[in-house]
Amino acid sequence: MVEATAVNNTEDGVAQTHENLSRPSESDMLFYYQRILPFKQIFKWLNHSLKPSKDFTMREFAYEYRLGAYQRYNSFNTPEEFQKSVVTANPTRFEVGAIYTVNPKERKSLPKNAMKPVLKELVFDIDLTDYDDIRTCCSKTDICKKCWKFIQVASEVISVALREDFGFTNFIWVFSGRRGAHCWVSDMRARSLDELGRKAVVEYLNVLGQKSLKMGKSSLSLKKAVSPTRRKIA
Repeated sequence: MVEATAVNNTEDGVAQTHENLSRPSESDMLFYYQRILPFKQIFKWLNHSLKPSKDFTMREFAYEYRLGAYQRYNSFNTPEEFQKSVVTANPTRFEVGAIYTVNPKERKSLPKNAMKPVLKELVFDIDLTDYDDIRTCCSKTDICKKCWKFIQVASEVISVALREDFGFTNFIWVFSGRRGAHCWVSDMRARSLDELGRKAVVEYLNVLGQKSLKMGKSSLSLKKAVSPTRRKIA
């Protein structure tokens, strides 16, 4: 028997109902972790080697649970240990963190200043809600094939810039899980960047720059210092 839940006939109520219906259940997530998620491939990608190295064993993983709890400083010695932990915990999602000077799960037995981040992939996040000013087919959390083209075009532009303007070659694009895409750059130069360096790269790639309103839409406004990639697409 299917049981329907009464919801107020408002835009917010409908949006919340849509989001709840599209959210995977605990059994869905467990099936995904047990049968689908390629743990060994994720290990190879994050470890940068076939055998476990500090790139993996000293890396932090964080779990987010259905009721809102957040568990940080998980770390693993092998891909099998990683998989077993995720399947047992069955989080709504897990996040991949930085590589530290020490094993994150041993932090409590070490001096406070002993644990410092040393490496982290350079990550770009593209979200369709950033295009709400210009997309006419959907808004907020809704997506369709038409507005997904914004993500496709943005990923192509960023990929060209990463290769030709920065010389990065090791990066992948992955679905964010909701309404966008993430780009993970694994080149050593990218992983070694400090916060100022990462901010500089993001600002360089910020094609929208300043927003100017025209006929109710946001028109493209490029700054004077235009990158080579911008010149190609302008």
